[in-house]
Amino acid sequence: MLEDGKDVGMFEDFLFMLQHLVAAENHAIGSYQSTGDKTFLEINTKIRRIRSKWMYKFIPENKSQIYCLTKHLAGASQGIKEVSNRFVEANENQLAEECFKDAQDIEAIIILLNEQEKTKEFKEPSFINKYILGGSHV
Repeated sequence: MLEDGKDVGMFEDFLFMLQHLVAAENHAIGSYQSTGDKTFLEINTKIRRIRSKWMYKFIPENKSQIYCLTKHLAGASQGIKEVSNRFVEANENQLAEECFKDAQDIEAIIILLNEQEKTKEFKEPSFINKYILGGSHV
């Protein structure tokens, strides 16, 4: 828990859950496409409802597209981590490290987007660049 009462670990756990639910949705659709078994569509619908329920609990309602952006960025972050693991297996460690860093940056962006929506302002851009994104982006 941070001094301001914010639980960064809780949001990180939420992102982890979200990433896996998005991946599970994709696998359910892929299973339907490869087998034609409509049970996978029902499974996908149930997973999607669970994901949506929890996203609405963590992401403030707004008129922007923070909700959808969060979902897509979480899925992208999970995908990048999967690619990174494949690079590790292929002994391409530099590419793996680059992927892991990009995934970390995407997760920081998700946190910033949702914090910005709550406060309606971003923190000092140089602070974000230096301490959260490691000076590599923004």
